[in-house]
Amino acid sequence: MVHVFQHPEAYGETVLAIEKENCRNQLRELVPSGTELHCKVDFEVAAGEPVEQILRIAEETKADLIVMGAKARTSLAGNVPHTKAYRVVSEAPCPVLTVRS
Repeated sequence: MVHVFQHPEAYGETVLAIEKENCRNQLRELVPSGTELHCKVDFEVAAGEPVEQILRIAEETKADLIVMGAKARTSLAGNVPHTKAYRVVSEAPCPVLTVRS
């Protein structure tokens, strides 16, 4: 599970470290107990450009699957190639499942 802080410069170094730890704990709480019996879940919190960080983490952890939320669009014309989901799907080293949020 990954969360990326897109604008780390908006936080001080100390605040960002605290926020990262809080976020990591929130991610852990989302996973039901017993999940570790069926699959390994990694928890990563990064700062930077989301697509770059998601792809970097997927590559480093040798992810088997990326699951990510994708915002519903009212129109596809001209918008799809500029979305984070599209960019991740296009460049990912593994399959990507998008879930409409």
